[in-house]
Amino acid sequence: METAEIQKIEDQRNDLVTMAELQHVNNQSDADEANDTLIRITAGLKEIEKKRLSFTAPINKSLREINQTFKDMTAPVEKAKRGLTQRLMEWRASEQRKIREENERLAEEARKKDETRRKIQEAHAAKGHEITELEPTKILEVTPLSVTDTTKVRKNWDFKIIDFSKVSDEYKQLNSVMVRKLMMDAVKKAHEEEKEEIDLVIEGLEFYQKEVPIFA
Repeated sequence: METAEIQKIEDQRNDLVTMAELQHVNNQSDADEANDTLIRITAGLKEIEKKRLSFTAPINKSLREINQTFKDMTAPVEKAKRGLTQRLMEWRASEQRKIREENERLAEEARKKDETRRKIQEAHAAKGHEITELEPTKILEVTPLSVTDTTKVRKNWDFKIIDFSKVSDEYKQLNSVMVRKLMMDAVKKAHEEEKEEIDLVIEGLEFYQKEVPIFA
């Protein structure tokens, strides 16, 4: 980008700024002049933007082509990585489930053995056998199973919805994209039917028209 071209754009920018700063709005005549000034400023901004695009378009085109080339090149690797990651995590989950189930089985087995021992002791006591002291029930300790896992993982906090009706309103977000689409569909229908009002009612929302100045 040549220095002369930059200077030309800067001069144009300064003219637009001066034009806006010197414009007063105290009466209808001033308001008319302000509207004309805003139209000229808007046109000037569009001209500057067009000039910017003339410089950035070739660069962006080249950048898009480079990005697409590398995206296509690495896509098979990314897909293979996702597949292997999924298989690895599924295996980890399966192994952890097996360990949990085995530990639960051993704990239940220990509990049953202890219960049987306790009943035998109670039966001897009921028959009058001399028993100095009934041994207290004791749950046998189970040595937890473990798996040697070399996979490095990071635990990230996340959340899931259990009951949306119990979520406080402050944490609920309006689907503004869907609402705006419904509104624009209703506007289009109203124009087709030559109606001034749209036929759309959503509880808790109000649809209205606001003035937006046009300087073009």
